[in-house]
Amino acid sequence: MRKWHLSAIIAGLLISFGCGSSTTTAATPSMPFAAISDQEVAALETTGAETPAMPDAYAAIDLSGLPVAPWAAEPMATDAVPGAVLSAWATAANRAVCAPIASSSAGEANARVSQIMEGGWAVEFDRPGMPGMNASGDTCARCGRGVFGIAGTAMSPDDIVREDAEMDVPEPSFADGSHLEVEAPAEGEQVAAATITMNGQGCVYQVWSFLGEAHVRELVAGLRRVEVRTEQPLAAR
Repeated sequence: MRKWHLSAIIAGLLISFGCGSSTTTAATPSMPFAAISDQEVAALETTGAETPAMPDAYAAIDLSGLPVAPWAAEPMATDAVPGAVLSAWATAANRAVCAPIASSSAGEANARVSQIMEGGWAVEFDRPGMPGMNASGDTCARCGRGVFGIAGTAMSPDDIVREDAEMDVPEPSFADGSHLEVEAPAEGEQVAAATITMNGQGCVYQVWSFLGEAHVRELVAGLRRVEVRTEQPLAAR
């Protein structure tokens, strides 16, 4: 089984998310899809439907006994998704290979765009009174900032594996060939995280939470693709 550099990815995300105002926007409530700009709508229309095929390496692997992936369920409608998710994705350089996803288990937390690494997209969720990370990058017990989050990183699945790996693709966890790895908080740390390669997508997704491993798994179980179809083509606008 392929070994993932999951700890290094988590550390990189926390550094990005904890660098203060230079890396995150001010906390704002969740916004409806209609609140994003015309430019972002155009990005949804022109890039949202691209879906790479399953890697050829899976042809020799029996996936029939694996569980169904959560994201195999019906996509979430755009008006059911925080506007921050769509805004973050629609302006990301990797949007053509990294479809927007959201979790139906996010609850009433407020979402805001977070500037992750160049080329990717990320959204943080704030929930008053919960543990998280303040604007100075320090963990907090009750500040409620960045309690959990979802990211479509700029990394491709090939970027985060060891050079001596025997396989060309991560060992599948689900019947669609997607891969999931969850890591509990490291010693002395509070955040748990999941790394996901989703069949048909050319990026590595991350889900993390200061509420622990169980909460990460709950968020992952609620992950759904976001419906980005439009009623009329871009040329008609």
